[in-house]
Amino acid sequence: MVKERLAELWSGIGKDPKKRIWILAIVALIGVLVIFATYYLPESFSVAEGEVSPETIEAHQTVTFEDTQKTEASRQAAAEKVGDIYVFDSTVIERQTAQINQMFKAWEDLLLLPEEERPAKAETYIEQFGIKKETAAAIAALDSITLQAIKSQAVEILAEQWRKGIRAGEVETARKNILDEVYLQVNESEYVAFIQAVYRIMDLEPNYIFDETATKTAKEEAGQKEAPVLTTVYRNQKIIGKGEVVTADHIATLKALGYQRSKEPYIMILGIGLFTLAIFYMFRLFLNQFKLKTLEKENQLQLLVLLFLTMLALARLIISIDISAETSISEMIAYLIPVSAGAMLTAILLDKRLGMLFSFVVSLYIGFLCDGNVMYSAVSFLGSMAGIYGVSRFSQRTDWVKSALTIALMNTWAIISLALVSNSPWPVILWGVTMGCLNGFISPILAYGSLPFLESSFKITTSISLMELGNPSQPLLKELLIKAPGTYNHSILVGNLAESAADTVGADPILVRVGAYYHDIGKLRRPYFFIENQFRESNPHDKLTPSLSALILSAHVKDGIEIGKKYKLPQKVMDFIAQHHGTSIMGYFYHKAMEETGDLEKVKESDFRYPGPKPQNKETALVMLADSVEAAVRSMHVTGDKLEFAVKKIIQDKLQDSQLEDSNLTLSDLKHITAAFTQVLNGIYHSRIEYPEIVLQAMKEGMGENETEHQQPAEPGNDNPGIEGYFEDCS
Repeated sequence: MVKERLAELWSGIGKDPKKRIWILAIVALIGVLVIFATYYLPESFSVAEGEVSPETIEAHQTVTFEDTQKTEASRQAAAEKVGDIYVFDSTVIERQTAQINQMFKAWEDLLLLPEEERPAKAETYIEQFGIKKETAAAIAALDSITLQAIKSQAVEILAEQWRKGIRAGEVETARKNILDEVYLQVNESEYVAFIQAVYRIMDLEPNYIFDETATKTAKEEAGQKEAPVLTTVYRNQKIIGKGEVVTADHIATLKALGYQRSKEPYIMILGIGLFTLAIFYMFRLFLNQFKLKTLEKENQLQLLVLLFLTMLALARLIISIDISAETSISEMIAYLIPVSAGAMLTAILLDKRLGMLFSFVVSLYIGFLCDGNVMYSAVSFLGSMAGIYGVSRFSQRTDWVKSALTIALMNTWAIISLALVSNSPWPVILWGVTMGCLNGFISPILAYGSLPFLESSFKITTSISLMELGNPSQPLLKELLIKAPGTYNHSILVGNLAESAADTVGADPILVRVGAYYHDIGKLRRPYFFIENQFRESNPHDKLTPSLSALILSAHVKDGIEIGKKYKLPQKVMDFIAQHHGTSIMGYFYHKAMEETGDLEKVKESDFRYPGPKPQNKETALVMLADSVEAAVRSMHVTGDKLEFAVKKIIQDKLQDSQLEDSNLTLSDLKHITAAFTQVLNGIYHSRIEYPEIVLQAMKEGMGENETEHQQPAEPGNDNPGIEGYFEDCS
């Protein structure tokens, strides 16, 4: 009841299949996000810095995050190492030289005055320069050339000091230095006093100017060059213990792990969502490239989504299991994720190429769930490919055991090789190999156990269910053997014929054989109306009109469909029942009807044709051809070249009657089919040995001189020797 309601709800979403495909894609996306949300977004743990932790918190995953506080401190320290930036201003020396020139110019002008006017002007300069009268008199008595020499010496002493670069706080120190330098470089005491007086009244300024903008930029650049300080917390590592005081480092770690909501986990979820959309797009391109019909079959797309989400959910569940207190060993549990089971189910139920894509995509997600460790992705993918190889050709149940061994060996090989690359310790490698081997045996068990449920739920027929249907102990086949033994034997021969040609034309041999076994089950309703079941001389069709006989014969198709539905045969097998005659004409009764009526207009060809449809694929077409060929050759008793000619003629007739136009068989395929049919039929209806006349005469008279003593006399009235005599020495 629930299933019907769900079906009604699904069909009510929209008649457009594209809408339902979009809905499935959205469901798959939401499922992925929910699964990863349980990984990236654990239960919230609200606690503030300085409080006492009420419980012990351990990391649920390995995560590497930036410690923002330590990063900021590191960048601040790098910025502080950058000193202030100063810019040299060359115009300062020019301005200060101009001041010296101006002050010496006053004394040069004094020398140009008449001698009687010089004393009065000198008094003014004495007060201005703060020098003694003796110094002023000495300078006033100088000639122009000497005064120029003293000025040059004063300029050079100041310039030499200012070329070193004088900062704002160093001006007075520099003034003192040049005052001292005058004592060292100038010989005359009057000249020394005068030059020092010039320096004292000068407006000295720094020429090494602080560049605030450049300094700020340099500090910022130095800080940015410092790499972020990263902290790694490993899965199961204790973050904070119960009763401990919460620090800023604890808060940063809890936020990175998602225990205290921050933007980092949500950004990770966003990244997973975008990656999933890219996977969906690649999936569509893959289907289009290989012309797979999965998008056109909703049940297959639903199954694929179910397998995909189930594998991710199982992976999330398994990696949460702790098998050891040691992190490196506990992480080995990821090798137990049964990705191979999903890949095998996809290959069996849908398509082998799709199974390969499935294993690749799921393996990528396994890597995300395992902290981005590519080793787990690689092992999952290689093991899945081994599983797909193991189920690519099923012929018996023991193939499941072979698949388990193949997966286990591949997992072991991959785990050891990758562990050696990463220099893992041997105890860890041993745990990994153990998990990989368990995976090898668990995956086939999960796949095999899930098959019946998935086949029935999604109405998909696999080679495994076909092999079960092909078992002679099946109730329907046993009933066919009992009620219509001729039809049963005919079906077995048709299966052998069709299967022999299946591989040569790229058809499914198992499907062909099983389809042939069931193609004539409609004859169970009226078995004695078919010649292979007529063991008496009388034929019921002799008493019927041709049209009624044709109606009875064609009814076995409809009857077969009804019986198939009753026994819940898969649709793939039902197709053989409906299509094995196509719209072929029942030639014998058609011609008989024309002979009896003598009026061609009264006999409609359509009344003597099967209802169809024509074969829609290579498999049903093969059974049609094998059915016709086996029946015809059996009735004609031809061998050798005549047999090959008969096979070619029957196939040619079907081709000319347009019965093969929807089957995708090519002319080259028909050539291979003819060769395969002829080879098998020659083995069945081979030529009999032509015995010499003397041998035939001896066979008539008895067994020969050496065997006469063992021959028992025949019973009276019986031409055959007593049967008991042949077996009297048998125990």
